[in-house]
Amino acid sequence: MLVASLGGFIPGILVGYLINLINGISDGASAFYGVLSVMIAVVTVLLSERNWFRKPAGCVGAVVIYAFIGGGLGSVLTWFLYGMGFGDGVSAGLAHMFHDAGLRSIFLSQFAADFLVDLLDKAIIVVLAATILYFIPEEWGRRMKVILW
Repeated sequence: MLVASLGGFIPGILVGYLINLINGISDGASAFYGVLSVMIAVVTVLLSERNWFRKPAGCVGAVVIYAFIGGGLGSVLTWFLYGMGFGDGVSAGLAHMFHDAGLRSIFLSQFAADFLVDLLDKAIIVVLAATILYFIPEEWGRRMKVILW
């Protein structure tokens, strides 16, 4: 998020996708989530251009958008990667808990768990990125943008 906010579309997309490709070396399924990282990078640039990360309400909105992309759409991807069953990631235990507590749909259990875990994850990341961006002068940030497309 920080690279996309400061550098623009190209650096954000490259960093987002390359991280998933590198993670794909040890976990092949990770490479499939690269498209979500690219989507997050694109959204980050758009939100950054509108100064969302300089306002508390903007940060909250960004967290929800990121959680929908990473947790919501990521859950759909997980659903298909793992044969329409529970995934085996960080949220798997929570998904099983939701299912055992009465949420009978495996998909909805996985979706809710992925969304909640991603909500917390993205909240931490947005707070860290917004804090760093707060201390970087806007003029310096504008000079870092790559405006080639």
